[in-house]
Amino acid sequence: MKTLVSVRSVTKKIRLLYLKEGIHTALDYYLNFLPFPLDEFQLKDLHLAVSYPEVAWIRTRRGGKSRDLTIIAVFLAILEYKVIWRAPFSDQIKQAVLYFQHNPFVKKIAVYSRSEVDIFFSPSLEVGGMTVGKTASLGCDCLIYDEGGKVEKDKLMYQNYLYSRAMIAASTREKFIIHGTTPAIYTAIEETVEALPAECVSTHPYTDCHWIPDAFIEDEALKHANDPWYIDQEYRCMFIVRGGAFFTNIKTYQELGIEAPTEWDHMGVDFNGIGHMLVRIRYDDKYIYCGPDLVVQEIAQIKQYIQGKMHVEVEEGGANMGYVNQCDFPYEYQRVVDQWSSTRCAELCKRTIVVDERLNQGLIKNLREAIHNPLKEGIPKKRDDQHYLDGLMHAIHPWQPKVKTYKRPTIQINNVGNFGSL
Repeated sequence: MKTLVSVRSVTKKIRLLYLKEGIHTALDYYLNFLPFPLDEFQLKDLHLAVSYPEVAWIRTRRGGKSRDLTIIAVFLAILEYKVIWRAPFSDQIKQAVLYFQHNPFVKKIAVYSRSEVDIFFSPSLEVGGMTVGKTASLGCDCLIYDEGGKVEKDKLMYQNYLYSRAMIAASTREKFIIHGTTPAIYTAIEETVEALPAECVSTHPYTDCHWIPDAFIEDEALKHANDPWYIDQEYRCMFIVRGGAFFTNIKTYQELGIEAPTEWDHMGVDFNGIGHMLVRIRYDDKYIYCGPDLVVQEIAQIKQYIQGKMHVEVEEGGANMGYVNQCDFPYEYQRVVDQWSSTRCAELCKRTIVVDERLNQGLIKNLREAIHNPLKEGIPKKRDDQHYLDGLMHAIHPWQPKVKTYKRPTIQINNVGNFGSL
């Protein structure tokens, strides 16, 4: 691979093998000309990447993710697939550039001038960040995502990630989407892994990498003594709750071997433009029994789910008041402020929260993702997407409330004063 002639001849051979014997034979031939030492699991991952329309490599830090993504990107470009590479931060792109430099099929790296890596006798790779301008205008046959575990779902970058997937839609060839990342919950990669079949996901913790000794992990743990979840996530490849799970008292009806109730005596309503989440429960000293996840689009629909003398609480304040003024059923309304939340969280935590593993997927997800608030003891760290958890907080009426509540029984009552300070 020292001359242009040999690059041309090898490129032709790779394409010929692809046409005659298939993509896996072509890949093996291509790999023989690379200067990178490959472990067995890395070879398997490279073949996995071209076996399915979408795959995810969940790997430890220092597991060779970026290097192997550059390898497969160049290979697909040699087969004349149009390849686009996206990474959330510039550090990932810098790391990829280092590996592109050592690939003998790379002609020129122009990432910082025109966002491209030129491949000899092949289409160029388009390499860039997860910005708005880089996620909508281009089309491709292969999308490569480097470190999707760094794309948090409550950030603008997550929306860019979602939009970027459309770039592959118009391809008339085989489509490939390839992810290489460390894991993290509440991110693009968690959502991706949940949606993929098990055979499309490979997971390799540091114990699969002989070049990462235990002594190094011990040293990393000492350096991150204030973040005990760092090693589990970054090196053991565990999808864990960073910050520590707030709710560790969750059981399913299936685990406990009990039937779910058919009647509920409390309902919490979380208003949203995307739909209003209703959380129905009944509870005693030991258990909080949760009804199936429920979302309605119209305020008028809520009334049909109120049973008997069910206590219903909705959230007041701000934009919610537009919804509150449409309620035509008996309810209490309250803004769940911090001191009020701590009372409610105490009620939730001192009982077992019982959910259905099939019918409470939204609530279970919200509960599992709730972490401790490092600034405010006794309440979870607030996130904007935990609508079922918010509904549960309204449903668990405090036994000894510390603030006054107000009743607004019908829509005809309009002038009730300002309760925003509750």
